[in-house]
Amino acid sequence: MKKIVAISLLTFAFTTQSMAKECQIRTSPLDSKTMTFAYSNWNARTIPIITTTDFEYTSFVNAYKEFDESLRRYLRETVCKKNKHSGVANYKVEWQQTDKAYNFTASFDVFSQK
Repeated sequence: MKKIVAISLLTFAFTTQSMAKECQIRTSPLDSKTMTFAYSNWNARTIPIITTTDFEYTSFVNAYKEFDESLRRYLRETVCKKNKHSGVANYKVEWQQTDKAYNFTASFDVFSQK
């Protein structure tokens, strides 16, 4: 029984430590007690409703997913991995739809853990 508890505690400690090193993408505001503000930034992208190359329809859900996944990949690679920040807070995606395209804009605040 003691071995199982010890292994469980080691697994929990390792998981908690690896999670702390991951890039955090939060919709909540900055917590000034635990986070240091670095800078604010935004990203925008237009995704056509009907592609001009193969005339394929793109649903709003697929367009949103494509935008969100590509931005999160960018944040992990650039903000966290390259620039060594902990992540972003106040992550917010807004959109508009025209007759030909979906327009997405995301804003966020970059932070480092204290």
